[in-house]
Amino acid sequence: MISTPLPISQRYKDQAKQTSTIALISVVAIGLSLIPANVIGGILHEKERNLKHLQVVSGLNLLAYHFFNLFFDIIKTECIVLICCSTFFMFGLTDYYWSLIVLVAWPFSVIPFTHASAFLFSKEWTAQFFTILINLIGMLVIPVIVSTQLFDVESTLMGENINRNSLYLPPYALSHSMIFCGYNE
Repeated sequence: MISTPLPISQRYKDQAKQTSTIALISVVAIGLSLIPANVIGGILHEKERNLKHLQVVSGLNLLAYHFFNLFFDIIKTECIVLICCSTFFMFGLTDYYWSLIVLVAWPFSVIPFTHASAFLFSKEWTAQFFTILINLIGMLVIPVIVSTQLFDVESTLMGENINRNSLYLPPYALSHSMIFCGYNE
């Protein structure tokens, strides 16, 4: 008696690909949401201890201060992103190569957004908490909602509206590119 397995259906293959895409986005989102929290923590650390005031009193140009802080934070984040891209290549995730372009450009959008949002907070821990929360919502929650809405025929229009309006958020744009590459390759 010889037994052979049943052929794997296309529906099962599609479902497995969607599940692996969401799992990959979850891992990337958790790691990358900590980077802006670190950046905003450094900004508010200086603000809480009046370190910037001491430097300004000593003759520091404010434009140079903000420019070099922004530049240095982008370079630090870009180093981490390049390590993340190299792990994509090491594991041979060829479906996501086009989303790496968005991943490499991500620091140029999220770091200025983080620097601008630092003015909304007065305490370091609240800024870090809300920055992590905003990034996780943008990278995990909104993409799942949009994907669910787009697959349901009755709510496709609502999903398209949420998608269109959320593309302005840097975390959502990154996860959207990964979902697009993961589902369409």
